[in-house]
Amino acid sequence: MSCHRCRGCSTISAERAQGLELDKECDIVVAVTGQPNVGKSTLFNRITGRTVRVGNFPGTTVEMSVGRKRYRRYTICFIDLPGVYGLSASSIDEKIARDYIVGGYADVYLVLVDATIPQRSFYLALQVLELTPNVVIALTKWDKARKLGIHIDTERLSAKLGVPVVPVSGLTGEGIRELLEALVRVAVEGRGVRESLLGIDYGVLEKYIDLVEQKLKAVEVLKKYPSRWVAVRLLEEDEEILRVLEEA
Repeated sequence: MSCHRCRGCSTISAERAQGLELDKECDIVVAVTGQPNVGKSTLFNRITGRTVRVGNFPGTTVEMSVGRKRYRRYTICFIDLPGVYGLSASSIDEKIARDYIVGGYADVYLVLVDATIPQRSFYLALQVLELTPNVVIALTKWDKARKLGIHIDTERLSAKLGVPVVPVSGLTGEGIRELLEALVRVAVEGRGVRESLLGIDYGVLEKYIDLVEQKLKAVEVLKKYPSRWVAVRLLEEDEEILRVLEEA
């Protein structure tokens, strides 16, 4: 059994586990992230059947949960990342989520977007797409959005972003099978994966982003991050990136 990223691995390596004591029978690792109140706990419990292992992220007191789901012939392990509004690393929760995504510890990054307020909760999804192309977006609270008369063209949105967009409801179970199918397609078959990282056009700032990006190419310690993403973060005076740069 293999995944498209680890090319033939049938068990999860210690590096990918990042000290989280994941079950070594995991075939696919999915990191779940979303803003607070997006319905993450409800969806997580619906998928994993409430059978979870609770512990702390290494070196922190921040609680994390690991759940499993058997789908088709795969054992899928879900890592519940902290609920965060963004990835600026201004808090320990944001730093954990960002480090996990940048570290490439998961096969797929499942980003939850509240379908009742998509204009507010899509910010995090766009930030994750700037860091990795292996993303599936779940539009949560789909049942509530429908009752409110909110319509989202998921096919058009998926085509625009270049990743699967699946409407789901953790409350009713709607869309769970379709979500699991999308996760397997991305992780195992490489279908639905963007060809490149998302690049947001920042207009007049583009020339400054290019300039900073060129300057950063020789900085070895920052090479684990996408160079354009680092350039944008530096222009935003990201404290964590500035600290790493100062210590280099």
